Amino acid sequence: MRLTAGGTMLSTPGRPPITANDGRARPLRPVQHDRSIVIVVATRSAAWATLAARPRTPVQVARRATLSNGAVEASVVIPGPREHAPALPFAAYPSGGRVLLGKPKGDVARRGYGRDVLAWCGFQCAYCGLDMSTFEGWLQLSVDHVVPQQAIAVGFPAEWLLDAANLAACCRSCNDLFNRDPVVDPVPPSLDAFFDLRDRLYRARRLRIAEHRGEERVWFEDNVVPVATKARESASPADLFAVMLARAANDAARSFGYPPPPDAAVAAVFARIPVPVREELGRGLLDGILIPLTEEHLFTVAGLAQGKGPYRWFSQNRAPALPSANWEYFFHVAEFVRLTRLLGGRYHVGFEDGLMDVSVRDESTLLWYVEVKAAASQIQRLLAALQRFGESVDTDAPDRGIDPLRKAKYLVRHRPRYLSLVGGDVRQHYDVAYTGRSSFALLTRAESPEVELTARSARPAAWVAP
Repeated sequence: MRLTAGGTMLSTPGRPPITANDGRARPLRPVQHDRSIVIVVATRSAAWATLAARPRTPVQVARRATLSNGAVEASVVIPGPREHAPALPFAAYPSGGRVLLGKPKGDVARRGYGRDVLAWCGFQCAYCGLDMSTFEGWLQLSVDHVVPQQAIAVGFPAEWLLDAANLAACCRSCNDLFNRDPVVDPVPPSLDAFFDLRDRLYRARRLRIAEHRGEERVWFEDNVVPVATKARESASPADLFAVMLARAANDAARSFGYPPPPDAAVAAVFARIPVPVREELGRGLLDGILIPLTEEHLFTVAGLAQGKGPYRWFSQNRAPALPSANWEYFFHVAEFVRLTRLLGGRYHVGFEDGLMDVSVRDESTLLWYVEVKAAASQIQRLLAALQRFGESVDTDAPDRGIDPLRKAKYLVRHRPRYLSLVGGDVRQHYDVAYTGRSSFALLTRAESPEVELTARSARPAAWVAP
């Protein structure tokens, strides 16, 4: 982050610069938030900012508070009337949006007349920037006649008003604002003059929407956020996991083209997952270690290696048409969350590190390999096979479909100090003794390696959410 005095400029590598009120506002703290940069400024007059490098990006007012010195603190700022004029979406239309394109066909916006306009507007709301490339965003799609249709009553040519060049893709919320304002301008003498009017009305309305959104945000943060925060904080981790599971099941069904799963089916999945696993997954959600994606049947985890993921909670199951739970992932992720919360400040905890479900490294040194299964019976079979292969591992032998041989090869190649087998609520821990270049023995440990690893390190243990 770079701060310069006098027309305060705030910039972050890879981010557009923000100019805060031409030096009239004093920056208090910059905060990176989602896909934008939020700044907090204090000034005795109005607080203003401009996203100079992205003038189409809406900038909204967030909470304001009066400080003890009489200044006003505001954490997002709206563009003032003399700031950069918003860029026009119409430049991306065919022929730059300065010719008639014809009346769009279709009866509904989402599947008919709004499809081309949405693409021309970059799959986002032309007024607030809402991403409508996702299913949830697309459901909000409507189309705005920038010069209102009712102008036909005062003599505007219907051919101009109903043409695709006079349309802008927008969300339903923006389309509900200021779209019934009367047209006070005279009928333009030419098509070029009509397009000039369209551009002027678009810019004016976009600024008015930004101001209104700022007021709505203040109300939202005063009236909705406290209630939602209290409800979230009062919910147990298992409750949070239950909500995520229901959303994931329903999203998976939608993605696979299935009907919504019965509540009883989702409840059966939830009941089969042990209580400690549910609670660990809920803690992962709270701490930002387990990260649901926009498609809610998909997830990733914090610190995942590049090229890994996303992962699915459910797979297709054509008969019956009901999403099938990927059981092992629930246990796998829960163990990753548990060890990240316990050791993440001291060591690097890896998820799907090579063939290892969970790994713990001290810098580049592999210390601990954790293999996770959904049931205790699975780890007993794996243990017996590992002990057999460990007598002499043929690293050149084909291992397709032979999971224990793959694990044995990984042990002799990467030589972790500890191995743990976790299945359901059963945990078995071993020291790995390497008796040769291609052989090992598993020696039962009385306690988990985490006890020794915690004692060995003097570095802070607290997990800090990204």
